[in-house]
Amino acid sequence: AQSWYCYQGIIGPETPVHYMVANAKNPIDFYTQNAKMWKSLGEEGDSFHQKFMNLLRKREHKQGWFRPDLSYIPKEK
Repeated sequence: AQSWYCYQGIIGPETPVHYMVANAKNPIDFYTQNAKMWKSLGEEGDSFHQKFMNLLRKREHKQGWFRPDLSYIPKEK
């Protein structure tokens, strides 16, 4: 199952900004899980999504991957 997380940015001229983040092993896994999610939501989910998109000022899509080698991960105490 695909998990989505929503974060809110509150600094800057275009606030509030909401970030939707999904976890996946790789791009194939992401799109496979995403297709399953939309299939399970059916027409009702698609209708809700269209109504929600009409409420947005702006929408951007960014894709990235977690890089442990570039991250600071504190050691557990």
